[in-house]
Amino acid sequence: MGIRKNLIKNAVVIVNKKRGERPNELTMEKKEVYECPFCPGNEHRTPVIIYDSKAPYNIRISKNKYPIVKEKNQDNEGIFGEHYVVIEGEEHDVNMHEFTKEKMKEIIKAYKHVVHKLYVDKDIKYVQIFKNCGKDAGASIKHPHSQVVGINLVPKDIADEIQRAEDFYKTNKTCIYCNILKSELKNRKRIVYEGKYFTAFCPNESLYQYKMTIIKNHHQSNFEFDDDEMMDLGNVILVSLKKLNNVKKNCSYNLCFHFIKDDNVFYHFYIDIIPRLNPLGGFELGTGIMINTVEPEVAAETLRNEG
Repeated sequence: MGIRKNLIKNAVVIVNKKRGERPNELTMEKKEVYECPFCPGNEHRTPVIIYDSKAPYNIRISKNKYPIVKEKNQDNEGIFGEHYVVIEGEEHDVNMHEFTKEKMKEIIKAYKHVVHKLYVDKDIKYVQIFKNCGKDAGASIKHPHSQVVGINLVPKDIADEIQRAEDFYKTNKTCIYCNILKSELKNRKRIVYEGKYFTAFCPNESLYQYKMTIIKNHHQSNFEFDDDEMMDLGNVILVSLKKLNNVKKNCSYNLCFHFIKDDNVFYHFYIDIIPRLNPLGGFELGTGIMINTVEPEVAAETLRNEG
């Protein structure tokens, strides 16, 4: 396992042979027997559990058996950190859009627990929460789960975004994300759903069909949410996913959380829901310019009117 850097594009890649050894339930032949490591009775196939919400929701967190990054060692060289799996209950063949808002709150609570655990380590500079749902989104196990990775560096794309947000604040004395939300709430054409503390909308410059962003209504950069906020966040995610499923039945998607360790005046908590409806073509891969065939305004209206 190691990290390599493309000097021309100033990009990095993690070369990880072990990650490629994961069993993939979604590509197995039907006749093959698969023992899900996350199902009751198969606890021996799961690394040590570090968190368990117990009944009725049974949200558990364990180390990932096939981590993206190596754990910290004496040398502390290259990229390292910790990789956890958040097992979203005991049922195998369910999707997040079928959960209750109470269960979603417990999942958010579990995320908060592991985020705190990771950021206690001064070497952890960035934490990413993500969910791969469906084969086209990179999932290898059907059992509902999400993942949390803490690493010893801030990825370039994230660092660049944070820097742009800071530059905007220095020039305009306001948060760019707050400005975007204010504009969306005034325009309303791209709003999908409004909660008490969070709002879901289709961004004006959506890179993907039916992409949604969920953003905190009031300025906040970190993951320090109280019970009411966690309940509302869970519900807004749930409603958004239900709407997506009603429009694009059982489509694959990625859920990506964006936040930083400490609150500041220029960065802002948000989540991207990225449906994986079309593979990238040569133009997109060759130029980095994405093609979206569904106008965000049309996508938002369709989603808003469903579910």
